Amino acid sequence: MNKYAIKAATAAFGAAALTVGALTQASASEPAQDGPAASPAAYADYLAHSRQEGAAETLKEFNALTPREQDRFIGYLQDPPLFKDFLEQSTDEDGLAATADGTRTTSLRNGDVSLEAHHSASIFAATAAKRPLPKGNHTVTRSNKIKLLGVTVMEFKIWETFYSNGRTITKVVEADGGKKNFSGVVKMSKGIAKKQLGKQSFCKKGGSCSSGNTAVASIVWEGEAVVSGGTFQIDKKQTLVSNVYGTATSSLVNV
Repeated sequence: MNKYAIKAATAAFGAAALTVGALTQASASEPAQDGPAASPAAYADYLAHSRQEGAAETLKEFNALTPREQDRFIGYLQDPPLFKDFLEQSTDEDGLAATADGTRTTSLRNGDVSLEAHHSASIFAATAAKRPLPKGNHTVTRSNKIKLLGVTVMEFKIWETFYSNGRTITKVVEADGGKKNFSGVVKMSKGIAKKQLGKQSFCKKGGSCSSGNTAVASIVWEGEAVVSGGTFQIDKKQTLVSNVYGTATSSLVNV
């Protein structure tokens, strides 16, 4: 997979991401008193009883960790700044030419933690660069995930399908998103995905400019996280904007 550059607001899903003002003063090293982050056994039990798709596979990956690794895993679940870094990852991303599927990975905590930003596009959108996309529907997807010792704990995803008439985008056919959340400490709900046409100017280097439509998809995520006695209030708006040349930008910012 080709790497692509993403401008992050800090060193690291997806503005200071979490609304940190609501975080009470608590040490990240304090053990959780109860819940899935209390111990490896509690987390395994949480996954075993989860009805969320992918829980069984996540449990298998967690059980494959050594006891020492599972202890470190639980310690990371209780680390508020870690989730802050994750939700800051996709803030204010640069425009990215959809030349191929691509993933950008940022490693933290001596490589134990990885933050991944992934992009994918339908075949025509993935080959566009200098010419408008051909007539038809085209789909672009963005996702951000956090992995602890190789185990995916959270993932946010947004996608949109739009129609090109060969010159500009004339309709946003569909917009939606999805999530995986096996953190056990973060609760989030997805609002109704919104879609609309936007406007954008295209200027040739040293030449004239023209205007066209963009496809805009957005989702508001709401929730909170309780980690080691500290509470995060989470209100995030995830936006994806694509143009007729196959370039897309995305952001995840405070509401």
